[in-house]
Amino acid sequence: MKQELWPYRINPVAKVEFPAKDMRLHLLVNDQIYRTLIIQDDQDLILQQNQPEILPGQDSHEVD
Repeated sequence: MKQELWPYRINPVAKVEFPAKDMRLHLLVNDQIYRTLIIQDDQDLILQQNQPEILPGQDSHEVD
C-alpha cells in the first residue's frame, strides 16, 4: 500500500488495538492526518474457504 500511495505523497500509518483486533489506518500528508480508516474485527463473520465446483467439460481457467 505504501508503494501505491507514495506518488501522491501519502504515508499510511497503522495502529492495531488489542485485544479487540481493531485497526486504525491513518493516511498522512505532510505529517498531518488527512484521513483515517477504521477496520473493526467482527467475530460473527465466518471465512468460507470452499473452492468453486468445476463442472464436467468446463476448464479450470474459465471465469464467468
